[in-house]
Amino acid sequence: MLKYLYLSILIFVINIGLSQNDWVFKGKKSNINIYYKKTADVYDLKLTTSVRSSDEGFIKLLSEVEMFPNWIYKVKSSRLIKKISETEGIYYILLDFPWPLNDRDMVMHYHLEVDKKHEIIYSRSYAEHDIVPEVKDVIRITNAKLEWKIFKQQNEYVYFEYTNHSDPGGKIPDWLVNLVLDKGPIETIKKMKTYLEKPEYFLEKKRFFDEIELVLVINF
Repeated sequence: MLKYLYLSILIFVINIGLSQNDWVFKGKKSNINIYYKKTADVYDLKLTTSVRSSDEGFIKLLSEVEMFPNWIYKVKSSRLIKKISETEGIYYILLDFPWPLNDRDMVMHYHLEVDKKHEIIYSRSYAEHDIVPEVKDVIRITNAKLEWKIFKQQNEYVYFEYTNHSDPGGKIPDWLVNLVLDKGPIETIKKMKTYLEKPEYFLEKKRFFDEIELVLVINF
């Protein structure tokens, strides 16, 4: 059986550099557009939507590693491993897989880039599995590339794209593949929006496009 992308259940995943025309539109739920494409022996996933919030608040939420289990689907725990700079670091995340499958975990190296000309924030990460010792009975995800593409706020709304390319390892049943492409991403985005619309995120005013110093950003 082909290996499929369970990591998408968290929210959302891109193989950066692949052609936009290869994406297949799967559907739209709760104002969230869902796309996927077949690459090698996994599926890549892309989600696009908008939220009434600020781009600054969006980055603030992504930087709060300890909050991941509160809004990312099937995340058991997460923690910051190392802060390299204000725009780069490493974090750990543990994913809850349904019985009888083993849980998965991953160690991700992230970095933040700002395109001031086009007013876009890029938050990218990739797997670095050898930094943290593996856990017994947990399968380490060693092939993962993730990206958030966040556009500057317009008329109180932020448009964003999330793409994910990853291989969870092992054999994944068909019913879980359907969960990957349907329930997981939608539930994550819906919960994410409830946070981003709160005053502490919607009213966040740190200007990333106008300042040299950038806050810590985490990808998943």
